[in-house]
Amino acid sequence: MQMIFFVLDNPNRLDSLVDVWEKAGVRNVTILPSTGFHRHRLGRVPTRALFGDDVDEGNLTLMAIVPGEDAVQACLKA
Repeated sequence: MQMIFFVLDNPNRLDSLVDVWEKAGVRNVTILPSTGFHRHRLGRVPTRALFGDDVDEGNLTLMAIVPGEDAVQACLKA
């Protein structure tokens, strides 16, 4: 088994990413709001942390357990 971590800097592309991963055989993905070191240093923590899901900046981190290297490569290709 392998684990995939993917940081998506543009949350507007989430649906298309999940669609191609699903076509590649990935069915279970955990999606977490996240922020990077640079934004943290600038003091620009995403507003979702304070006010809910209405976000204008920040990242989403996707995590998935896949059966093996073939699934990892299929996600990278997708």
